[in-house]
Amino acid sequence: APPPSFLGRLARYFTGRLALLNSDFGAAERQLSWAFERCPRAATGNKRLVLRYLVPVRLALGVFASEALLRKYGLDYFVPLCRAVHRGDLNAFEEQLATHQQRFIRHGSYLLVERSKLIVYRNFFRRVALLH
Repeated sequence: APPPSFLGRLARYFTGRLALLNSDFGAAERQLSWAFERCPRAATGNKRLVLRYLVPVRLALGVFASEALLRKYGLDYFVPLCRAVHRGDLNAFEEQLATHQQRFIRHGSYLLVERSKLIVYRNFFRRVALLH
């Protein structure tokens, strides 16, 4: 039988995914963060799997993953997307969303990533306001 710590991480991972389906991003972020932080260092595949959902959840909440973290776990495709959201660059965001649309659909995170568009607008208008 698997160790209890594994089952706890697995339960938190799926509870986080369920919270995503229910659009409860705060709960999803807490559950997925818990699962990620307690994954053994050597379990890079599991950490990558958690990050596939944790990165878009945090993006929708306006929190950006570091480029180093994304590259470390082979999630390079999130780097330009995070950069576009952070800058408020709608054209770059739309381009990245279109480029990786099938991947996000396959992972079940497309609608979540698309929700980050609100943060793109927020950051765009914040930049415009700072110019005036």
